[in-house]
Amino acid sequence: MKNYTIGQLAKRTKHTVVTLRYYERMGLLPKAKRSEGGFRLYSEAIIPHVHFIANAKAVGFELSEIKGLLALQANHAHSQTVKTKAQEKIRCIEAKIATLTAMKKALTQWEQACDGSTTIEDCPILANLYQHQLDNNGQ
Repeated sequence: MKNYTIGQLAKRTKHTVVTLRYYERMGLLPKAKRSEGGFRLYSEAIIPHVHFIANAKAVGFELSEIKGLLALQANHAHSQTVKTKAQEKIRCIEAKIATLTAMKKALTQWEQACDGSTTIEDCPILANLYQHQLDNNGQ
């Protein structure tokens, strides 16, 4: 099986060397073997592991959560545990969407109330920012 230096692995996986070192330091990637010159050497088998991390990040998992998923896999946990993690992430994303939607609604209303012809002191957008504290739903 082919071995890659960290630079080669970075190029192959479209990550930076700094990112790969960070993943290793955080325990997301196993410690690399070292060459006689002290360079990190990764086997080709690590490539799907790096893709796993990237894909998990792309769907919203944070690094600590990814580490947890990897631990579940290493411990041969039941798939229901992973499903539960995915369901929790979906709920979190839905809550973020609701918050962003409410924020957009409030800001859109304020923007529509401003015709852009008033003085800065009479700007309805700025006035709304001063008037009251928004709740978590942007209202």
